[in-house]
Amino acid sequence: MITKSDLVVRDIDLFKQFKNCMVALSFSITDEKLRKQVELLSSPAKQKINSLKELHKAKIPTALFISPIFPQITDWVKMINKTKSFVDEYWFENLNLYPSIKGEIFNFLRKNKPELIEKYKEIYSKNSNYWNIEENKIIEFCKKNKVIYKIYFHHKRNDA
Repeated sequence: MITKSDLVVRDIDLFKQFKNCMVALSFSITDEKLRKQVELLSSPAKQKINSLKELHKAKIPTALFISPIFPQITDWVKMINKTKSFVDEYWFENLNLYPSIKGEIFNFLRKNKPELIEKYKEIYSKNSNYWNIEENKIIEFCKKNKVIYKIYFHHKRNDA
């Protein structure tokens, strides 16, 4: 099960009834001010982290789905280091600037991180190798730190 809600802990007794059950909580931004603008209907990161702890204590396998990764905003290393004692595996997905959300992402950047606009244009240019490099960093970090991981990157190129 994948959710963005900390309410998942209400169902711990139900999860215990399944032989093969894993609960993943998804988030991408730990800064609460920024998170509220991107993840409108999801629980705060702190509450999600506490839910992962509760699930772990109940011996329910857990995953932290770091998705989407916002370049230079999502600190996935910090997320892993903060949660590795109670998260069984990590899943990663890059931010895809599909035409349907591209305008919203750039409005978010203009309002909150205008210094990143040019960087995002560069990252999402046709010649960018950013996501390949980031994927390799994740793999190297996870292997070095004996972290179980899955990569769900889409390497589609989009002009910013």
